[in-house]
Parts: sequence; C-alpha cells; structure tokens
Amino acid sequence: MSGIKKFVEKVLESKSNKLEKFKLGKISQIELDMLKEKTNFDLSEYERVIDSYGIKHAFKKHGDDKLEKMQGQLAIKPDDFEKIPEICLNPDKVKSGIKNKFGNELIQYTKKFDDEITYIEEKRDGKKELGTKTMYIRKACK
Repeated sequence: MSGIKKFVEKVLESKSNKLEKFKLGKISQIELDMLKEKTNFDLSEYERVIDSYGIKHAFKKHGDDKLEKMQGQLAIKPDDFEKIPEICLNPDKVKSGIKNKFGNELIQYTKKFDDEITYIEEKRDGKKELGTKTMYIRKACK
C-alpha cells in the first residue's frame, strides 16, 4: 500500500478536523513548463500536497456510490488518490481560470484511465502550495 493511500485512509478514519498534509514534493520541471503553457502560472517554487480538508471534501461530495451513479459518475476510493501524480504529470486536459470562494485560483486536470478522473487543486500563493480541492470520476461510455 502506498503512502498516499495510507494517508487517505488515515484521514477518512480520523474524527479530527485538524489540517494534515501529505507532501508529494516540488513541482517537476516538466510539469512547470506544461502548466506555464496551459495556465500562464509560474509555479517554480511550489510544492504539491494532498491535505485532509480536500480529502474529506472529495469523499463527502463524490464518495457515495448511489449518488454518483445517478450522475453518471463513480464514487471515489482511496486507491484513486494514488493516481494524482500521474494525472498531474500527464493530463489529457488542463483548465484554469476558475477561483474558489476565497479567490484562490484552481487548476483542473482530467485524465482518462478506464474511466475519466478529474482532479482539482488549489493554488495557495502564500504557502507556495498546490493543494487538493476535490476529485471525481466520470464513467466511461462503453
């Protein structure tokens, strides 16, 4: 089991509302170049993190099998978070120009595996972080 999956499971089992982070590391040069081209953001000093608030939000909004099925989506599982590095490094689509309620820029990555995973992270300028906002999975048309 990867460190990412262990962290996600620990967050989901915890009753704590304390912010916890799992650091994935600095943004690679390949990603920096791709994100600069697609978003016009200079992220050269940024680090990618997965945090407990983003995980809880994602599971609250997209973790219920029945509700997701009604929307043509699949419920997310802890295993899906292990795909974040691949989604961010080799996305099929990248979208920016969206902001959260605090005015922070969001970056949306979409990557097709068997189904299509959308991962959204928040650009946190003060902390020089890209942090988890949410994740959801669209069922592939067969």
